Amino acid sequence: MAVLLAAAVLLVGCSRHKTISRDELRSALTSSISLASEAETFIEYVTNGKATRHYAEGHIGYLADEVGESEEELQGGSPEPGTEGAVQQCRTELNSLHRELAGLPGVLGNRNALGAARERIKTIRDSFERLISSL
Repeated sequence: MAVLLAAAVLLVGCSRHKTISRDELRSALTSSISLASEAETFIEYVTNGKATRHYAEGHIGYLADEVGESEEELQGGSPEPGTEGAVQQCRTELNSLHRELAGLPGVLGNRNALGAARERIKTIRDSFERLISSL
């Protein structure tokens, strides 16, 4: 029994110390760019009155969940040597994107607030694009 418990602890410990390779970081950044772009487009769609509040809240929730999953994947590993700064910056920008998305349901009826959020998300996307081009 003790051997099984030790093996389980070892497996759980090893799974948390995954190395994030340059290719995995590039993939995470590509996905992040896509999510930010989709958020920008969706905000424009909402601003133009083409979505019901219920649909908008649901889609924003979906995007926030996807960003949260990306955050968790990057938090669960150690950066490959030479990518530490890029991984940390990606984590920071994902957190910023997640916060922006979390705030959107509260401003759905406010065109000015939606426009400001869209600009902040564009800035985040630009940061992801600079990061991916630096790899």
